[in-house]
Amino acid sequence: MMQMRICFLADIRSIHTKRWIDFFVPNNEIHLITLNFSPDEMGNVCLDDYIKSGVKIHILPKTFPGILLNTLRVRNLVRRIQPDLLHAHFVTHYGYWGARTGFHPFIVSGWGDDVLIHPKKPGLSYLVKYALQCADLITCDGENSFQAIMHLGIAREKIHLITHGVDTRKFSPDVCDPGLLPGLFGNTWPVVTCIRGFKPIYDPETVIRAIPLALVSTPEINFLVAGKGYEENRMRKLADDLGVSRRIFFCGPIPHEKLPPYLASSDVYLSASLSDGGVAVSTFEAMASGLPVIVTDVGDNRLWVHNNKNGFIVPVHQPAQIAEKIAYLIRNPGFREASGRTNRVLVEEKQDYNKEMEKVHRLYRDLAEVRE
Repeated sequence: MMQMRICFLADIRSIHTKRWIDFFVPNNEIHLITLNFSPDEMGNVCLDDYIKSGVKIHILPKTFPGILLNTLRVRNLVRRIQPDLLHAHFVTHYGYWGARTGFHPFIVSGWGDDVLIHPKKPGLSYLVKYALQCADLITCDGENSFQAIMHLGIAREKIHLITHGVDTRKFSPDVCDPGLLPGLFGNTWPVVTCIRGFKPIYDPETVIRAIPLALVSTPEINFLVAGKGYEENRMRKLADDLGVSRRIFFCGPIPHEKLPPYLASSDVYLSASLSDGGVAVSTFEAMASGLPVIVTDVGDNRLWVHNNKNGFIVPVHQPAQIAEKIAYLIRNPGFREASGRTNRVLVEEKQDYNKEMEKVHRLYRDLAEVRE
């Protein structure tokens, strides 16, 4: 790889930021400009892990009034760093701050809500459009995001569909741990896993309400519900009210490096999300782990999941339909296993992390050569 000095503007807490940086840090000088998050907000992310790998971290104020000067701070940081490339992840604020530097080549990546929802909000639409118009190159991770960006008046040739991809060596049926989930539940019943968390956009209420309905016809199942979000306490109470708490293990956020055996040891993956940019990475990780998936009809899910082939697509806010599909998969282990094998092959062929990052590297190289 040609060595470059790359400056990322991105959320240090996101696993997508870490995976993007992990690919480029061994052979390049990497700078990360990010907002200042409290220890509670950082969760399982350790700042020292970035620093030990050689990443140079630059922190911006996150709260008022300091945040008002971040446009100037980012401009001054970029002038001091003098990168070969400036790449902002998430259009609305990091992308806007990057655009205001006037630096080129400038790349911006849309992650979902920033190009699907924020352009419809008067207070945010200007920021999104300005950042996209200033970018030399735009990446997004789904066909729905691609179309949304074009709808904002951006030329097709400027947009590149680059998915986050899956490390299929880590997320694999081979890392199944037969004792992991029985150790949590105290039995060997099948496990339905949802790891999207407790933000309203992921509709955790529909997940919880589907559980008692599924237990009517398939009482021998457990549910692993992972992640974080301010709706968690309400969901725990709802589970109590519905009388299904004993069948759910609320395990909190699972660190990404520890996630593979949880997925590989599960039987069904579930996402009730109300919106996704493309397909959620966790969905692809579950598919790579050999699981059938039940997902809502949002984002690009319909392009990857086909009813009665490798899982099921259901409408949003439909716990009864989710319960029906869970029951079908549990009662038909042959179909469940065949669906998982189909998903594994699909991800290996079309969602490999290293192949997607190599596409990015070629784009970076071409832009850096033009600058020279």
